[in-house]
Amino acid sequence: MNTFNPLLDYLHQSLCIDYFSPYNCYYYYDGEKKLEGRATFFMRPSNYSPCAPLQLQIMIAFTILDGLIDEANPDLVDYSFDKKYKALPVSTNIEKIKQSIYRIIRLIRNKITHSPTEIGYSDEELTIKEFKISRHALTALIELILVFVEYKTVTDKYFELIVSSYYRSIQRGISGSPDTHTPSLHNVSVENKNFYHKQRHLFCIKNVDLNLNNCVSIKRSHCDYEIIDSDGQKFRVKDRDDYLIKIKDDGLFLIPGFQIADRELIEYELLNQWRIEENWFGKLKILTQIEI
Repeated sequence: MNTFNPLLDYLHQSLCIDYFSPYNCYYYYDGEKKLEGRATFFMRPSNYSPCAPLQLQIMIAFTILDGLIDEANPDLVDYSFDKKYKALPVSTNIEKIKQSIYRIIRLIRNKITHSPTEIGYSDEELTIKEFKISRHALTALIELILVFVEYKTVTDKYFELIVSSYYRSIQRGISGSPDTHTPSLHNVSVENKNFYHKQRHLFCIKNVDLNLNNCVSIKRSHCDYEIIDSDGQKFRVKDRDDYLIKIKDDGLFLIPGFQIADRELIEYELLNQWRIEENWFGKLKILTQIEI
């Protein structure tokens, strides 16, 4: 995917949105000792540039996603879209979502390229005959493509929550079917439909030991936060806390607060479901701030 790096860089800097790192701030602990306070991740790059035209953003995003799919499925490279779309794996939620967004952005890209007069634009939405997608959903769609490219080998449970949250934002902004393949897009089931992929608080805890009962002693922090939106308005949200836990001589785990709930002890069996491997969502941004 190295050939797409210039396109990725341009698309990152051309979106009229905040950078998609999910965390407002973090809290850093060594065992039970708090080492660090608050740090803001949710900011725009310093070389942020004005928005590229929406049509160009869509064309670039399609090219990137199409290349990503070809890279992961080299046997499908010479297939037509219809054959490629139907041949894509759909055994997991992540695969179903990737197939669905490929279907959506391919439709829009084709209309921009071949039938631009069939597209209607407004400040609120884009329309193609009976198909409508809101600007917010389009932004989420392009962001999700960037997420898939940056974390193309990541499939852990936390990443599935992030991707599913993006996908719900896209689905809520769509009416009508994008084509005649099926009446509707894939629906995916997740553990918590209220999980939101941005403006989260991360608690990083290292040097944790398992007790004799094979449990970790982690008490959930407060889960009610004040958030400031892009217009400067303050509002309160719940359940946007995550816990990055480093167990001695074992590994890293990224678990959302709703899974901890009122527990003071987390069973290793539960924690292990949230194990993360070499790459994980938000890693590069987090590790520029802390050492875990």
